[in-house]
Amino acid sequence: MAGDLLDKCFVVGPIGDEDSDVRIHADWLFDGIIAPSIKTIAPDMEIIRADKIATPGIITSQIIIELIRAKLVIADLTHLNPNALYEIGIRHALNTPIIHMHMEGTKLPFDVASFRSIPYSYKRHGDIGKAKDALQAYAASTLEEKHQVDNPVTSARGRIEFSSRATPPERMIQDDLDALSTRVQRLEVDLAEKNNILEALYPPTQSTRRIAIPRARSAMNTQNSVSIKFIGVRNDIDAGVISGIIKNSGGVILGDFNKSDSAYFWIGFDGSSSDLAHKILRLLPKHIIMEVQDEKLSGTFG
Repeated sequence: MAGDLLDKCFVVGPIGDEDSDVRIHADWLFDGIIAPSIKTIAPDMEIIRADKIATPGIITSQIIIELIRAKLVIADLTHLNPNALYEIGIRHALNTPIIHMHMEGTKLPFDVASFRSIPYSYKRHGDIGKAKDALQAYAASTLEEKHQVDNPVTSARGRIEFSSRATPPERMIQDDLDALSTRVQRLEVDLAEKNNILEALYPPTQSTRRIAIPRARSAMNTQNSVSIKFIGVRNDIDAGVISGIIKNSGGVILGDFNKSDSAYFWIGFDGSSSDLAHKILRLLPKHIIMEVQDEKLSGTFG
């Protein structure tokens, strides 16, 4: 099968009608992340999506043909589109390379949650670059000749083949391993859901050290230690007003997002200016502040 595959990357996922929110999302993912990532590692590979197929014919048949013949398939699981899940199943059954992607926060179905998927987002500084780096690494590995496809279907086939020639004691061991594997998969799904919640509430420490600290130092033109403060305010307040107060006080906004009834700002400030954070808080009207926390990241990081 591998020798018959065309040098083509077929992208599946929700597309939607022209100018719809779903189409805007699909175009943003295709043009902003997938196409430039694949072109970086495979400049001559053709990258297409179902709505970009120019050949006349029945669209369902054309999609299946692309799923069969493309060297690589990238599937977007965002919105859990039924057609995309069906197309993923076809690709898994064919035992050919596929990469899953999903918008950060998507709760993946159990049957595919254990299959590695690349999360993407545009909420924080560096999110798009992080997703592109991950996709390039995954695709480069997947396109190597020695790559072995691993998905739920190939695993099931392997178990069937093993069972057909295994002795009774070996089957008992395999049953125990299957039960253990199912438990591990459920734990991985639960952990992924918990991590999504934590990442939505608090920026990850490693990202803080790698991105936020140097960015804050650069913006404030300082080599001193940098501290981080996390402030939540009512989300019916004009974000521009809050941003202006923070910036005029000498702080740097490293990220922001909305959660429930609050808007959160991740603020960096010169750690040697102990009064700066208090100055920012004094300028913010008391009735709009929902939460204030210090990130335990003060100090100098290399």
